[in-house]
Amino acid sequence: MIPPRTLPVPYVKRLLIIYHNLGNWSSSYYSLSGYSMVTPVVGLLVYDASHLSGKNLSKLELNTMGKPISIEFQGSMLVGQRDQRIKCAFFGGSGEVFLSEMSLPNVCFSTNQGHFSIVVPLEKKQKIWPLWVVGFLAGFVGLISGIGRDSGR
Repeated sequence: MIPPRTLPVPYVKRLLIIYHNLGNWSSSYYSLSGYSMVTPVVGLLVYDASHLSGKNLSKLELNTMGKPISIEFQGSMLVGQRDQRIKCAFFGGSGEVFLSEMSLPNVCFSTNQGHFSIVVPLEKKQKIWPLWVVGFLAGFVGLISGIGRDSGR
């Protein structure tokens, strides 16, 4: 939700607000190392609509008078969960990613337009290769000792 009394910068009489949900395409366009997206990426973008017939729409900034824009993720499986690991991810236009704490379940707050998702840290997989090495070495030692016993007969 865009707060009341929000103004476009620079000021224009007509503006175009685009909201889009990338759905299953989210991971094709955005990724975050060490985190998993638990909601689709949604975008909120604002353009000058004074000349819609033109091919180049100019992107506008928003002056929210210090009040945050709220992005609500409906249908999330995280309804009502309060977990310190759950974060809001903001994907900037230049490829930068910013993480912030969630103060309300399924809601991210921002002072900028852009693309947003809810993320959680990836669970670290237990390393099982040491078990394979120990098992292989134990089997190899057992094989060698068995061969050594048989050759002594």
